[in-house]
Amino acid sequence: MNARTALEHSAVEAAAATTPAMPGITQIEIDQRVYDLYDEYCHGRIDRREFLSRAASIAVIGGTGLDQPKLRTDLLNSAQFLKAHQLSTRKLGVTGFCFGGGIVNFLAAAMGADMHAGAPYYGVAADAASVSKVKAPLVCHRAENDERINATYPAYSAALKTAGVAHEVHTYPGTQHGFHNNSTPRFNEPAAKLSWERTIAHFKKHLS
Repeated sequence: MNARTALEHSAVEAAAATTPAMPGITQIEIDQRVYDLYDEYCHGRIDRREFLSRAASIAVIGGTGLDQPKLRTDLLNSAQFLKAHQLSTRKLGVTGFCFGGGIVNFLAAAMGADMHAGAPYYGVAADAASVSKVKAPLVCHRAENDERINATYPAYSAALKTAGVAHEVHTYPGTQHGFHNNSTPRFNEPAAKLSWERTIAHFKKHLS
């Protein structure tokens, strides 16, 4: 097992360790459309990304919303577990997209000095009142046409500046929310490439 696989397994184990046991789901409780999608995936008619994307849409339509406070607690515990893992360098960098981008900002505030770098992609900003706890330098990526997310950034950026947190906020012209996702028409290859180069450079600078 290589280091990357070990860390992926560790993340799963961490989430399992912080999640109470749930009763098993019976076959009748699973939406038939999920079975149909899985059949398409198993027979090679769709790839894994398409399967997960369409399955997620079914879950949303079906009303299975997530317990946000609990989910954030699970992700915080998972991040702390990974940071303390024997294969870890003890320097934690976090990136995420959309909801995951918001989690990057949340973890930056929740973890303080235990997080060393963050790169949120079009994720909602952390509550300005919590910014004083942020210590990790951030490189934030925004789409030009993303009014809801972008509206959360002026106050966030001002609070980061007041708190003395090193940060950059990049807005990519002509892009839509989700521009880094190459499975949708919103994908913008030049913006995705440039933003990823900036993310990697950011992590190399602060995590090496």
